[in-house]
Amino acid sequence: MTTIINKTFHFSLSASLLLSALVMTSCDGDVFDLGADPAEGTTYKVTEGNPISTTLAEDGRFSRFVEVLRASGLYNSLNQSTTGISFTSLAPNDDAMAEFEQRIGGKVTEQTVDYMRSFVLYHTIADSITTDNFVKKTSLSNLTGDNINVEIDTVKAGEAVLTNNNSEGRIVEMGLSASNGKIYVLSKALTPLVETLYDRLKQNSDYSLLCSAVDETGWKKTLTTLADTTVVDGVQTITRHNFTVIGVTNASFAAAGINSLADLKAKLASSNDDADITVDSLLRAYVGYHILKTKVTVDGLGALQGNSLTHMWSTGADNLVFTVYNDTTDTKTDTKYTINAEGTPAHFIEANSNVLALNGYVHQIDSWMPIWEPEQQQVVWDFVDDNEIQSVVTDAGVEYQPAEAPKKQEKVKLTNTTLFQNYVANDRKNSNFDDIDYYTVVAVTAKAIESGAKQANNNDCVVFNLGNAGSATLTTPTIVKGKYKVTLDVVYTTGHSKIRTKQVGTGGTLEITFDNDNRKYVAPYTQVKSTLSNPLAGVYTATLYDEIEFDSTSTHEFKFTIKDSAATTEAGFSLQFDTMTFTPIKD
Repeated sequence: MTTIINKTFHFSLSASLLLSALVMTSCDGDVFDLGADPAEGTTYKVTEGNPISTTLAEDGRFSRFVEVLRASGLYNSLNQSTTGISFTSLAPNDDAMAEFEQRIGGKVTEQTVDYMRSFVLYHTIADSITTDNFVKKTSLSNLTGDNINVEIDTVKAGEAVLTNNNSEGRIVEMGLSASNGKIYVLSKALTPLVETLYDRLKQNSDYSLLCSAVDETGWKKTLTTLADTTVVDGVQTITRHNFTVIGVTNASFAAAGINSLADLKAKLASSNDDADITVDSLLRAYVGYHILKTKVTVDGLGALQGNSLTHMWSTGADNLVFTVYNDTTDTKTDTKYTINAEGTPAHFIEANSNVLALNGYVHQIDSWMPIWEPEQQQVVWDFVDDNEIQSVVTDAGVEYQPAEAPKKQEKVKLTNTTLFQNYVANDRKNSNFDDIDYYTVVAVTAKAIESGAKQANNNDCVVFNLGNAGSATLTTPTIVKGKYKVTLDVVYTTGHSKIRTKQVGTGGTLEITFDNDNRKYVAPYTQVKSTLSNPLAGVYTATLYDEIEFDSTSTHEFKFTIKDSAATTEAGFSLQFDTMTFTPIKD
């Protein structure tokens, strides 16, 4: 029997440190908690060589950073070396610390302990990275869970530029050795993120009305959440949560005649025709309508989806969506993208958008953005576009949704993620995959594209290896009511050849339903078409439904059951799904 235990961690500004304490704490006493000093008040000693903090202290070039290590209570933590645990310290030298402290207007040691710890952990990697390996890296994941981009300087030997969405640092000396890791010398320090999305709203007086609505409706708890822990069958998974807030300013509310929370409630009530819905429920839905449960930039919000210039987004409010229209002839962010173009249109304020927080982005708009139901839009459902999957994949050291097709395929087990808990697996012969895997997809050849193939969306897919009679039930994004054609993009490899031609089994036949209705039998791999008699590897589109009608705007339960004995007997059998597309059928 599967046991699921959830523990959610909420952080205010004062507690925003430290996802690393969550990530590195376990039932295994061999892994220590970086959020505490294991030898506070004592001098930590090692028998062989000097560990990181001692090495920095004795070097003489890092006195200011060492002061921060001591004041934060992490000096001894970075000296500790337990089995399997080592570190890379991105250590700012004294000149770098002086420049950084000028930027923030005060000494780091004059800030709160939480800030000092965040600063140290932001500059710490949980791995001892040698110079040879470092120069091959394009990014690093630090102990606050943030990714730092790495660009090796091809002109100045032994130097590199570090960047993230918040700041830039520079390495001027690589790979100094300590007994428990490596030290990379920074001539410019990185600026750590310490604010949650709620902090961003609270600190900006322009958002005081929106923030009051967030407080009253309980959305504060969501916007201060960084992570939670899920235990499934004894396996612990830490999921980092990210969100996007569409920020409405006091000025935008005032332009709609809304100058207080009472005015907002009255405005929402006046447009509601359902007497059973309370004003409090209307307000909570309104706030949720401005929150996405994913972290996405303005350009990401407007990214083209399939053949449509309009991208539809499911929101934090149940069954409510908004649209972003992309005017591809425009180049200015303030006018290029339009939210709810056919409703009450809104545009992003470029200068006040892409504001990064620990758990997502805030994008400011120029309208109060009332709730509106759009006409049908094409929806492209990426099966692995999910915060928990992102956390699991990243923690496994695999790049999630790589920007470019990787040179080799990598896989990560997904069977312990809550998104895929509702599945049944039976005996199968394919030992290359677990029941359900995240799988990156290498570049499709030019010849394959010419013959009808395409590249996987976000260069990844999900692999189901469930055996005959195995099944999975998944929840779709919100779909606007109406009629749709439903297609499935499958990743086809040479191993699928016998399935496609039905040399074995029934061609990978699936029994599919939506909401336990609309039952149909379909074999997606038999629909792989190409100008070549033997299709080349790539993504191909199969039709699931020529027409299906949804009578409400909502999410839906999609279930498939494998009806093919080859799923159990053939070593090469697998189902590799990329995306499902819902294309409107207009009467």
